[in-house]
Amino acid sequence: MGSAKQKLFYIDGKPVWLNEEEQAAMFPRAQSRSPGCAAGYGEGKPGSSLSMGCHPAQAGLMNDAMKAHGISGIEWDKRGKCTITSRRARARAMPVLGRMLKLGSLHDEDGGYGDG
Repeated sequence: MGSAKQKLFYIDGKPVWLNEEEQAAMFPRAQSRSPGCAAGYGEGKPGSSLSMGCHPAQAGLMNDAMKAHGISGIEWDKRGKCTITSRRARARAMPVLGRMLKLGSLHDEDGGYGDG
């Protein structure tokens, strides 16, 4: 087998043990085009969230709900993609989204200590 740093892969139906360098050469990691919401965002550099997205037919309802709760800095486009320009808006939107989805509350895994 070899060292503990090797992993078993099945290539063309045959078991093959590969070390870290061989794994990196055979399966290169894709570079992300977006650092994600956790990297920070603002008016000039908005973040987007697929997991906070909605069906395109519900985008207007989501925008109206945020407006009704006085939350700006978060909006859904006509395709249902959520765009966030404010950490405070993201933090304030989570409980509203939880109530809308009848989940009670949502926990933001990307939120920091200052995000509520």
